[in-house]
Amino acid sequence: MEYKHIKLTNLDDLEQADKSTLTDIELYLNTDDMNKQQLNDFQSQLQQCTELQSLVIRINTYYLQDHQLQVLIENLSQFKNLNTVNLLLQGNRINEEGAKLIGLALKDCQQLKAVKLQLELNGIRNNGVQSILAGLNNCTLLESLELNISENQISDEGLEGIGLWKNYNSLTYLTLKANFNHICDKGCMSIATGIGNCSSLTSLVLSLFENRIGEEGASALGQGLSKLKNLINLLLYIESNSIGDKGISDLCIGLSNCIQLQNLNFSFYENNISSEGYLKVDQCLSSLPKLSKLECFFSGSEKLLKSRDLLNCKNIRFLQGSKKQEGAQVEGTQNQKIS
Repeated sequence: MEYKHIKLTNLDDLEQADKSTLTDIELYLNTDDMNKQQLNDFQSQLQQCTELQSLVIRINTYYLQDHQLQVLIENLSQFKNLNTVNLLLQGNRINEEGAKLIGLALKDCQQLKAVKLQLELNGIRNNGVQSILAGLNNCTLLESLELNISENQISDEGLEGIGLWKNYNSLTYLTLKANFNHICDKGCMSIATGIGNCSSLTSLVLSLFENRIGEEGASALGQGLSKLKNLINLLLYIESNSIGDKGISDLCIGLSNCIQLQNLNFSFYENNISSEGYLKVDQCLSSLPKLSKLECFFSGSEKLLKSRDLLNCKNIRFLQGSKKQEGAQVEGTQNQKIS
């Protein structure tokens, strides 16, 4: 029997498909086309897809509400072969109840290996994030996890569940984005603890810019990173926080333990880092024995990537710096090959 992939742009399209052979469903919807009867009919049709392995739901018209989301994702646990769930729901109207529904749906899908949750620009608060994290904590077979909760209303309390991550022994790829929230040192410590427990990670994307992270939070991140002995790829964006020389120095001490690191993309401008702190960064980068590709963003005032340690470094083969101009996001690129 040949199993199939299908991409749907209308809820009614599933009715015409041979549901007994479907393994991968991508659902790209406009919420203007989603009335209650259509949602219920779709859920009934979906239950017949007994071989389902991958489900992708993208709602891109910014009006999805909690009660509509409930119908779309309820009963996911009945699909015994389901290993991938992507909920691409950025910029909608998901609130605490919707986030709780996501957490409950994931909680009973313990066989999942890949989860992607794009939930930025919604109305999720601490309780909602806690519910999502509680659900994810049951998915102990995960190999890939992407969670974007940027531009919600999240503070330290909401991230406590990340600190409880202890059973992700198979997780090799992790993306966590929580930009433009209200995260302080305590929340960053929870993130650092959770990341440090994911010792199998080879790729990490951690983006926490425009928060309230200070010295203690940055120091904790260094401790977390120091435990990632298998890390090869790292993207770290922590600009526009309150990190000073001690915090960035401690972070670099931890980063220097990532001796397998080959590709690094980072940004930490608009903090409270002096020339001494930037020197520590350069020394750290030059000490990483396998680092070959380095990309960074900076504002132009930093004495970054200018020390003798880094300029004499032989292992970095490609360096790219993008300069942030006043009143602009990121402009201008400087490329340099180091031989």
